[in-house]
Amino acid sequence: MGGEDEQYALRLIGVFADVAQLQLRHNHNTSVKSEMNEPFFCALSRRLSEMFIAFITWWPVLLLFIAFYLSIHCKQI
Repeated sequence: MGGEDEQYALRLIGVFADVAQLQLRHNHNTSVKSEMNEPFFCALSRRLSEMFIAFITWWPVLLLFIAFYLSIHCKQI
């Protein structure tokens, strides 16, 4: 029974990691078109802010699922 819980937790962590990666890829694809006419430092500033927002948005969720996985794993020991 515990193995199924671990697999479920790992799948959830993987799903959230994939969603975060897709969000970053989408932000990159939509911003590349507008970056063609932007100065370098404006584009760099915007890209860094997008990465920071994605980091702030998804890391708490990923940490929550890692804690969930560890709590299941530590119960079995």
